[in-house]
Amino acid sequence: MARVAIENVTPISRKMKLLGRLAKTTDLNYEDHRVAEYLITKLDFEKDVHVPQRKIASLLDMHQPNVSRSIKRLLEAGFISEGEMIGSCKTYRL
Repeated sequence: MARVAIENVTPISRKMKLLGRLAKTTDLNYEDHRVAEYLITKLDFEKDVHVPQRKIASLLDMHQPNVSRSIKRLLEAGFISEGEMIGSCKTYRL
């Protein structure tokens, strides 16, 4: 059996672990899960990424205030982190 070094963990395997953790959580609602799954496809572990809430709302056919609440809950649950501000825009990372 081959050994896998911890240093060789790929971003994809890290995202898969995050999806597994997301699947097990019971503190988030359906819309939170939809926003989380979308963000997992767009965000990075190393760098901050700006993803406009209006764009998320449009792509997921949701109301922007619901996206905002979902992002807040995802931040509180530790699924995403807030990055540095770019002008007046928030950025996030996994």
